[in-house]
Amino acid sequence: MRDLAYAAGAIDCDGTIGYIGRNPHAMVSLGNTNSAIPAWLEERFGGAIYEQPVGKGVRGAHPNWRGLQTWMISGQAAVEFLKKIRPWLIQKQAQAKLVIEATEATARTGYRLTPEQKALRADYKSRINVLNRRGVA
Repeated sequence: MRDLAYAAGAIDCDGTIGYIGRNPHAMVSLGNTNSAIPAWLEERFGGAIYEQPVGKGVRGAHPNWRGLQTWMISGQAAVEFLKKIRPWLIQKQAQAKLVIEATEATARTGYRLTPEQKALRADYKSRINVLNRRGVA
């Protein structure tokens, strides 16, 4: 239980909960210049770690900066992770609720999504994106 509460706190502070892609699906990520936290999440909950060296993307090239380590989990594994940590989330509780709800409401019944499922996923994606915007809502 302590691990779940710690993971929730890390996601609340430095994480992202989203619904991404052309055929949207659940995604949870956390980026940090200290590799200990992403490694801890990967060890306990699965997923993968991606490295972004200094000087790439938005990180710039300041000599005192360290590279960014990003832990990411997606799809059904992300949904199961969110279900486990949701009781301890504070700031990102609404995003987690919507991602879980979206995944359950648009589960595939066949090989392809129906047009109605695609439209519903797009609606959920828009609602989650509004919650993830910076600044005052």
